[in-house]
This record gives sequence, structure tokens and C-alpha cells, in this order.
Amino acid sequence: MKLWTVFSLIIIITLCKGNLKMTFEYSESKTLQNKIPAFGTIFVDSTVSLTTCASICVQRKPCQMVFYNAETRICILYDFLVWNGTLMEVSFGYRALRLLNEGNAKCRDVEVWNRAGETCFKQYSSGTWISNIEAKNHCNLMQSSLLVIDTKQKHTFAEKYYRSTSAAPALVGLSDIASEGSWIWENGQPFDSSHWGAEGIDFNNVDITRPGVFSFNADCGWIGIYQNIFMIWDNSCPKTSHWFCAYNP
Repeated sequence: MKLWTVFSLIIIITLCKGNLKMTFEYSESKTLQNKIPAFGTIFVDSTVSLTTCASICVQRKPCQMVFYNAETRICILYDFLVWNGTLMEVSFGYRALRLLNEGNAKCRDVEVWNRAGETCFKQYSSGTWISNIEAKNHCNLMQSSLLVIDTKQKHTFAEKYYRSTSAAPALVGLSDIASEGSWIWENGQPFDSSHWGAEGIDFNNVDITRPGVFSFNADCGWIGIYQNIFMIWDNSCPKTSHWFCAYNP
């Protein structure tokens, strides 16, 4: 799903924090050459080298990508990854580099790294219906658990992912199985509605015309885009087709 063809070039940045040396690797994208994101960029208003630009990204926690123009020496930091649906603008002379890891923390191949959320995640799907328990067991085999979206940053990142990919509605680690109406994340944190807004939540009033919805009486949380709104809603627990696994690298 990502617009990403990687050069063999790897830029390695080493920073010293106290007596601890931390190494950060960047890979360069051939596909994104001469392009910059249309939205969500943060301009560093100074003339810097590529190495310095990458170092600034490392020191800014949300930053995940660098767009750099060697001629103008303009450094652009980007807080998300670029997928097929990300709006891009042509801007000649720019190189695009993606932060691969942070010290020893690194996601597995084809997983998405939400750096500021300290989470690696991936959507999985099944050719047959499975239960939420089976989805959880699959995540456990991958040394992960169902995705938790318990902060505003994780919500923003997940919405950006959905709006920039063709991801299907999917099960996440939220349920009210233990107590009807009390929605709890897999990590024990209660559901915080303030991250979603009034139009982004549809519990106990399921619209079965929505893609991916299978039943009225449901106790598991699903996320997806519906009528151009990034939403979370209650859906079937024993009948799952897509789900997210996540872990802290």
C-alpha cells in the first residue's frame, strides 16, 4: 500500500545522549523523489545539511520522514508515513527519507511504525469468519495484541492511515464484554470519547448498512471510514474478517 521503492542508500545518524550512543537509520525513496506531502508538513526555517536535517527529525519525537533539497538546503519534517493515498505535490530537487528505527526499536517488514505512539501495527484478514478470540490468538502468536487507540495521537495516526490507504473496517482491542456499556481497551484503559468526537462514535446504535457491520447486538470495537468520518463502533465478536495487531518495538 505504500509508495515506497527504497534505494540501497542508508543514512546512519549517531547521537550521544549522556554516555549512551543511539543509532538511527533512514532509507531513501526513489518513488518519492521530487515530491513533498501537500499537507501535514513542518518546515525547518534554516539552511542545514542532510545529516543535520535527519538529526533534527530524530530529536523531534513525532517526525518519521525527511524531505530535503540539497540546492536550497530546505529541510521538511513529516510526522506520518507516505502511503498511496497521501496527497503529494511535485517539488523538484527533493529527496525523501524514512526513519527506519530508533536505537534498537524497529518494526518488522510491512508493519506501520507510529513513532510518537511507540507502536508497530498491521492489519490482517481472514478468508473465513473467525472470532475475536481467534484474532487475539493470532496477535499473540505474532508477539503482539489487538490494536489499542487510547490517545489522541494514536487516533490521529490511525485516521491518517485509513484516509491514505484502502484499509477495510477492522476489529481493534476494545470491548464491553465484561460489563455492558463499559468500553475497555485491551490494556485496561477505559474508552475516552474525547478523542473521537460525537460523530466518530456509534455504540449500541449500529447501522447494518455500514461496510463490515454484521449484527445489532455486538460487544467488540471496530474502526473504519464511514460517510467520510473516521469512526469506532460496536460490532460482532464471534464474526471477524479483519483485525489489527500491534506491539511496542
